[in-house]
Amino acid sequence: MISDQEKALVRNVYTKRLSTQLKEETALKVIKEANDSKLHSYFAGNDFEFFDARVM
Repeated sequence: MISDQEKALVRNVYTKRLSTQLKEETALKVIKEANDSKLHSYFAGNDFEFFDARVM
């Protein structure tokens, strides 16, 4: 039987492929970036707009 947590996890899986890929060197910069307000500067286009959204 699937638990409620497992159901929520399945609903939150991102199933669509982005139209662009993130280069490995850019991914490393994103991981190491301490200032979240700078994250948007690593990307062009809107595929990675989720970096602009702040969850409170």
